[in-house]
Amino acid sequence: MPTDLTEHQQEAFRQIYERLDDGSRYTSLRGYAGTGKTYLVGRLIDQFEAEDETVTACAPTHKAAHVLDSKIGSRTVHTQTLHSLLGLKLVPDHEGSYKLEPDDDRPELPEGVVIVDEASMIGKEEWHFIEKTPFFVRWLFVGDPAQLPPVGEKGSPVFNISGPMLEEVHRQGKKNPILRLATQ
Repeated sequence: MPTDLTEHQQEAFRQIYERLDDGSRYTSLRGYAGTGKTYLVGRLIDQFEAEDETVTACAPTHKAAHVLDSKIGSRTVHTQTLHSLLGLKLVPDHEGSYKLEPDDDRPELPEGVVIVDEASMIGKEEWHFIEKTPFFVRWLFVGDPAQLPPVGEKGSPVFNISGPMLEEVHRQGKKNPILRLATQ
């Protein structure tokens, strides 16, 4: 177990690691801004890489995937969008809107752990495709419950998945008024 984590982060690390190691298909890590979610994810990646486990990281948007890639700093973890990972494309429907469909040339998912950052953006449509992935793929959904839900939905289905919640803020001063608003 990494020694540079707080007591709460160590407990979250243990819970997530045990769930993914025992073959659980889904787990989550929830936390408000500044609680160390991304830092903890980096330590989990280090652990999985040390065990030669394949780790893939993704996020719902290109910008979020780029930010995740720059923060985790792993030389072996490939970061991409969730749609790319799942081989999905947006196609127009007959109502003038768009829907997700699998691309005929979609890649096979590797056996291992998939980490999804900014998971609060995952809606029912994306969740439908995640549920269809092979059972050898284990998913860690990382998100902030205070973020806006997917467009047109009351919340993301990933927040129905059990997992630890980080509540101790590290990035901002504890008396910062922005912190109070961000964690309400």
